[in-house]
Amino acid sequence: MREVDNATAHELMSEQSRPYIDVRTPAEFAEGHPAGAINIPISMGFGINPDFVDILRRLYPADTALLLGCRTGGRSASACQVLERAGYTDVTNVAGGFVGIPSGPFGGGVPGWRALGLPSNVDGKTYVQVLDQLAD
Repeated sequence: MREVDNATAHELMSEQSRPYIDVRTPAEFAEGHPAGAINIPISMGFGINPDFVDILRRLYPADTALLLGCRTGGRSASACQVLERAGYTDVTNVAGGFVGIPSGPFGGGVPGWRALGLPSNVDGKTYVQVLDQLAD
């Protein structure tokens, strides 16, 4: 699994039209997300979303270069591993996610998408819209 910072993720989205899959819950996604992100949550309630891989397979071939992000980068790293086990060959975790990781007593913070002032919104392709698209 590769990992990039938010500024690089934004460049990849802009210059290479890479899809950004936001794996947070629909409620988190609704609070704000990278502009152009698509919401496909890795977890639903207290467990893994059983449809996560199937939905991605229906939207993108396994060789599609995908960016995966979440709140701080932990869930999206797990989602990358799930997709790699499912045969995806080009998945990249967005370190720091939308909110970022605060610096601790020894430093090491990672700025989030929002803190960097990168394009974000509260509109976007919600999980419900993704499911509706696949139902058509």
